[in-house]
Amino acid sequence: MNLQDREIITAVDKLTRHLADRMPDHGNKNADRAGYHYELQIGAYRDHQFALDERDRLQEHGYPANVRSETTPDAIWHRVVVGPYKDEKKALAARQELEELLATRPLLRRQATAGNPDR
Repeated sequence: MNLQDREIITAVDKLTRHLADRMPDHGNKNADRAGYHYELQIGAYRDHQFALDERDRLQEHGYPANVRSETTPDAIWHRVVVGPYKDEKKALAARQELEELLATRPLLRRQATAGNPDR
């Protein structure tokens, strides 16, 4: 991947996170009790080792980080996520800490837990 490709990916990532943060949540106000949890996506990378290194760095700082790999038609993406958090306020507090540590804004994602019919 050349430098221009990295710049494009970084710009798209920042724009997507910016837009996602501004989307209103019209969902269930009792989401924590309804079978949801929260996680923070730190990034999505094509380089598996880079994702593992990022996960290890976060774990060294005490964050519950892991890597999830997803195959798309054109590539395999390795997502570094921190969580899960049952409480949105705790996830937001962790995001604030991670913003300072990483100099980037992690994407807050609400995920259905296993057994939830919305999943």
